[in-house]
Amino acid sequence: MAYTTGPHSLILVGDVDTEIPSIPTEIIFLQDCSLQSVVVGNRHFGSLTSSGSLLTWGSYWKGALGLGFPFEVPARPNSDGALWTFTSAWNAPLPPDVLVPAGVDFHRSRRGGKRFCVSVAAGGSQMGALVIDLEV
Repeated sequence: MAYTTGPHSLILVGDVDTEIPSIPTEIIFLQDCSLQSVVVGNRHFGSLTSSGSLLTWGSYWKGALGLGFPFEVPARPNSDGALWTFTSAWNAPLPPDVLVPAGVDFHRSRRGGKRFCVSVAAGGSQMGALVIDLEV
């Protein structure tokens, strides 16, 4: 993975194929998003923007995306464009991978207020973020 920071940011993702030609894929949904950093876990990715937003995509595996309990996650388009919602807690398959980066909602707590994500890290099946309240 390679990326640029700033107002005209760009992310390129390669694959495990090291043979020539191996052409990287551009994550077009994050182009010009003022990225500050990009992190990579085993099955998920995260990008931090200069406005303090955290965008995640990849596998929901063990909640690594930080998008909430699958019952509470809004319908999202899956790979064939159809909307998918999590409807059953028992014996249900995992939600499909999130292909379009989605914003993590740091405002789910009862306190409310404006928050800013300062830093993010990922590894294995976890992702962690340092988030501060902007309102006292």
